[in-house]
Order: sequence, then structure tokens, then C-alpha cells
Amino acid sequence: MKILPPDGVNIRNLYGQQIQGVQTDANAVREQQRAAEYDRVDISADAKDIENAREFAKDLPDVRMDRIAEIKEQVAAGTYRVDSRDIAERVLQQAVGLPA
Repeated sequence: MKILPPDGVNIRNLYGQQIQGVQTDANAVREQQRAAEYDRVDISADAKDIENAREFAKDLPDVRMDRIAEIKEQVAAGTYRVDSRDIAERVLQQAVGLPA
């Protein structure tokens, strides 16, 4: 004589599915741990220095207000002088692509 659970559910199959589910979860965890061992990024000291310089430069003003005020005073007083050789040299440097 066989005794079946109500509604024809096979307990052995249910138990097997639960065990298989636990094993699948354990395998997934192992795979994640293995992946974590290999997925790593190392940032060089140079890259860190560049990032620090960028952060420092970000906080600096784009315009040197003290220099602008100084030149305005010189223009107003009539003492601002421009070296024509310096201007010509810089124009030529830019024309041929050299750094100023």
C-alpha cells in the first residue's frame, strides 16, 4: 500500500528541488567571490597626483583680479607699456604652433 500526500504532491521531488536550489545559491555566491578577487582597479600615484591638482585648480579663480586691477591702474595713469617685440614673438609662436 502506498500513502500519497494530499493533492498528489511528491515530497521527495520537493525536497530535491529545495536541495538543488540551495546548491545553486551556494554556487552563485562562490562565483561572485571569485569574480571579486579578479575585478580590481589600482590607481597609480601619478593619477592620484593629477586628481589632486585638478581639485586644487578647480578652486582657483579663472581670472587674476589683482593683475587686472594693476593693469587698469597703469592704463588710467598712462604708464602701461607694451613691448612690441614680445607681442610679435608670441604672435609668431602661435602661428607656427609653438607653446607661448
